[in-house]
Amino acid sequence: MQIKNLRWLSISVVVILLDQLTKFWAVSTLPFNQPVEILPVFNFYYAINQGAAFSFLSHKPELALWVFSSIAVVVSIGVIVWLTRISSDKK
Repeated sequence: MQIKNLRWLSISVVVILLDQLTKFWAVSTLPFNQPVEILPVFNFYYAINQGAAFSFLSHKPELALWVFSSIAVVVSIGVIVWLTRISSDKK
């Protein structure tokens, strides 16, 4: 694996770890559905969103799971095919 790829992989791992640590902190520390004032104009607020961004499909979380999982699979396959074609063109 090239150094450039390792750098991106390590950045991805760090971002994922930070994301999971902050989620764990929020769940274990913040009260549910109550704002916690950080600054006069900035609050932390722990709530659960069963849908996507801005509660899109929150009324049907099982549909949201299938829709976004399908999108992720299609995009992943597209990226793999694209990267395979690029690498075969360079040979």
